[in-house]
Parts: sequence; structure tokens; C-alpha cells
Amino acid sequence: MRPFSALASVNARLRAGFLTALLTIPVACGIWLSSCGGTPAADPCAGTSGACVAVELDAPPDQAAQMADLLRLHITVDGVASIEKTTTPPGGTATGFPLLFAVLLGPNGGLMHLSAVAQLGGQSVLSGQGQVQAAPGAHGILTVTLSAFQADGGLPPDLVVPVKGPTPRSGAGLAYFLDRQALVLFGGANGATSFDDTWEWHAGAWTQQTTPTRPTARTATLVYDSGRMGLVLFGGQTAPGAVQNDTWVYDKKGAWTQITPTAMIPKARSGTALGFDTKRNLVVLYGGQNADGSTLVDTWEFYISTWTQRSNGPAVVGGGLFYDGAEMVLVGGDERANQMRLYRLDSVAGTWTVDTALASAPVARHFASIAWDPTQQTIAVFGGESLDKTSAFRDTSLFRFKDAAWTQPTLASPSPRVAPMTYDPEQGGYILFGGRTPASQVPTADLWLLTSVPSWKQL
Repeated sequence: MRPFSALASVNARLRAGFLTALLTIPVACGIWLSSCGGTPAADPCAGTSGACVAVELDAPPDQAAQMADLLRLHITVDGVASIEKTTTPPGGTATGFPLLFAVLLGPNGGLMHLSAVAQLGGQSVLSGQGQVQAAPGAHGILTVTLSAFQADGGLPPDLVVPVKGPTPRSGAGLAYFLDRQALVLFGGANGATSFDDTWEWHAGAWTQQTTPTRPTARTATLVYDSGRMGLVLFGGQTAPGAVQNDTWVYDKKGAWTQITPTAMIPKARSGTALGFDTKRNLVVLYGGQNADGSTLVDTWEFYISTWTQRSNGPAVVGGGLFYDGAEMVLVGGDERANQMRLYRLDSVAGTWTVDTALASAPVARHFASIAWDPTQQTIAVFGGESLDKTSAFRDTSLFRFKDAAWTQPTLASPSPRVAPMTYDPEQGGYILFGGRTPASQVPTADLWLLTSVPSWKQL
């Protein structure tokens, strides 16, 4: 039997999975090892088949003597399968930490998220959470150091008990679908694993859509096409070094259909900017990245089932593209000037021009969260990746067209990240989902609203 500490070297990877067994405790003393003299020296997954995660819960150093007589656990796998477990030590006698047990995930493994609350005498004393990816048939480890429970009438802020919704990811496609009155999310990735699920957020809750036909798992960009009453998706990254050039539409009935273009097609790419020209009733595509990460600067227009190429544009990485009521506007980083700039597309000539540089503009960055509020004629920019790809921003900048100026309000904001963002008229603000930081590459699944005040609020 391997030492428990050796499990830390397991490099577990995410695969779609389902929780096929209840929480199992394949050690003689169950979770409560110290109540019968046990120690966490053995791998509780030893001898099990399928994917298994060994979990160790420990008290913080300043509460090493803390005891517990009840443990509440909430476990989800891939954000769908879910169990809740309440357990007490043998004989009901309070015991100390660490606590050790195993969770069987079935043959396919998955992304397991665990939340725990330890109680003593009917009072919650410690809590914590963590997650780990387990590959098919592999053993993984999850070590959670609990912290003091904050008695505020509910779970402490750091204990996020996941509800049914999209799992942590970055690079998801996100757009508001007016005809379905819902925020729609498709795909994204967690490390080397991509997703092909479709979710809708409405009235404060996520609902996963049943879509037998759908794009393959990938990162994605979505845009609402009011002419066809659907969301358009183009390309995306299906795996590291693998990008696509297919075109899909998610319609008002909640179904995906692949469109077969009648002529030329833009080359395969990821990270493209998509916008909708409401005057000409067509989708505009700008740039993106090749499979090798190099920058594309081409411009295309998509109408019914035909792609038409226009002139090349500026070298912008991960920009945002919107119709401002007169023309298409691209927002992105000008690396030479080290600031964010606005570029305008002449729909007749098909050429780009750049607005005058503004001293108040935010510094240049890649893949910022960028969205357009048509009611306030305002562009919002949040976060993004530094030009050297080593860090992320967490600042918020607003460009109001009536003032032709940028402002940078000081706000309590989401953590630094690269994440999708869109305007949601139902919420009356900008919605940001999940994302990642360049340093850790660990994605999240939190949902934030940037109001018109402005202020950030986690939903």
C-alpha cells in the first residue's frame, strides 16, 4: 500500500464522468481514524477499481487541537452528479484531525468538488473546500486544510457549495440570447480538457440544455444574430494545438445546427472576435489565433450561409467587436502605444481606421473581458492578460461614447483573470463567468454582475 503522502505526485486529468458510487470509506476506522488509533498513513483508494480520490481533511495549524463530532460533506462530479453525506465518529465521541476517506468516481473519473463543514456539539467549527481532476481509472488526492467557520447564519464566504451549473472553465462562449431571454454559455476548457455542454442562465439559475447535435468540445466565441434569431459560433480550440473553422447556430428552440458555407471559409482559429452589424444584418469576424498561437488580422462577414473576406485589420489579440449604431467598433490593445484603442470598420470600403489615442485609456492587454451596453452606449473592459503572458489584471475601465473618454473607477472586483463577459439586458449590466489566471491556469466557475452604478456583485 502506497504512503498517503506519495499520492501528491499523481497527475490527475479531467474526463467527463459520473458518480456511480456513494461516498465509500475503505479503511477499518472509516473517516474517523483517530477515534480508534488510526493515522492517515495509507492510501484509502488502494484495492479499488475505477477512478478514486483520496481525501484528507486537516485542521489549520492554529486549531490543531480542534475536535469534531459530526461532518457534513457535499460532493459534485462535473457539476452534475451530487451527493450529500453526514457522518459521525464511532460511538458519537468527538475526535480530532486529520480525517481520511475515499470517493469512488466510477470508471470515467471527472472533476470532483468537495465542501466540508465540521461540527462540535451542534455548532459548526471548521469548514473548507477543494477540487481535483481524476482521470479514468486513476487515483487522485485532495488535501483540504479547513478554516474557522464564520457564524453568519450560513456558510462562510470561502465555502462555495456548488449548485448545478457549469464546471470551472476558461474560454467559454458567452452571449445573451434575446429570443430565449437567457444568458447562454457553451464549451470552454479546463487545462487540456475541453467541454461541449450548453447552459442557460435565467432568473438566477443555471439549466443545462439537452443538445444531441452540437459542436465538438472546444473553447468558443458566440454572438447574437437578430436576423436569424440565433447565436453564431465559429471555430475554437478543441485541444492544445488543434483549432477549427466550422460554423454553428444555436436557434431559438435551443438546438444546434451546423451551417455549410457556400463558398470560402475563414481559416481555422481560436480567440476570434465576433460582432453583429444590425444595420446590414450580418455577423462580422475579426482575427484570432492560429493553432501555433500566432495572431490573425483578417476580417470576414457572414450572411445567411456565405462568408466574405474584407480587408485586414490591426494586430489585436483577444479584442471585442460591437456595432455602435453607426459602424462596427473593435476594442483591443495597441502594443506599440501600450494602451487600449478603438478601431472602426468602414462597411463600404471594408477597411479599418483607428481612433485618436486617449491619455486616459487603460494599458494594453490580451484577451480582456470586453462587452458593449447598447442602452448606455458604453464599453466595459475588465482584467485580461499582460502582454508578457505572466499575469492578469483586475481593473475595470469604461468608455462612454457620449463623453468620448475612458474612466477607471476604483471597485471591489473579481480576482485577476481572463474570462468571457457579455451584456445582459435582463440583469441591466455586464455578466462575467469563470476564467483563469495566466500564472495558475486554474479556472473558476463564479458568476459576476457589473452594474451601471458601476459596482461588481457576485451572483
